[in-house]
Amino acid sequence: MDPTHPAPIVRFLRLIPGIRAPQRADRDAAGTLPIRAARYCDAVTAASAWGWFVFPPLDLSFTWDGETIFWSCAEFPDWMALDDAAH
Repeated sequence: MDPTHPAPIVRFLRLIPGIRAPQRADRDAAGTLPIRAARYCDAVTAASAWGWFVFPPLDLSFTWDGETIFWSCAEFPDWMALDDAAH
């Protein structure tokens, strides 16, 4: 491994052809932040710029109760805990 180019910390694989590729998050949350938040709140713009936008091939819903993340989709309407076993 070249020390000037460290190994990547994340790698995305496209399993379904034609699906939109992930993109780096940006400070205005892809244009969804209110203008006042983007202009005056450094905390929200810094947090918005962290991570990636991913585009799954189906509609997913997530909720967080402060401890556990739960997920649901049309094929599985019941809320399930997002843990190491969720694929």
